[in-house]
Amino acid sequence: MLQWVAVDRQDLEELRTFDTLQIALISIGNFFLSGSLWIFAEQFFGREVFEWTPLSGFCVGAAMFGLVMIMAGCVLWRLRRRKVSNIFDGLGEI
Repeated sequence: MLQWVAVDRQDLEELRTFDTLQIALISIGNFFLSGSLWIFAEQFFGREVFEWTPLSGFCVGAAMFGLVMIMAGCVLWRLRRRKVSNIFDGLGEI
């Protein structure tokens, strides 16, 4: 069974933009989250008694920023997925 889908250029460009932005946001978020957790873990396990320092606070802030970036990337992934599903819902058989 062969199926054809009519997709205009604007839809394809929008999907490509979502894809690039999604990858960038998740990559940046992963970088910030993993780096801040690594430094925080070094501070936490490297001392006998843990104490909050400005670096610890910065690590927590960077981890939250990373999580927000990852969540934004996931939202874009869902939007792109929904757009493709809407295109395929209008399919007809040949």
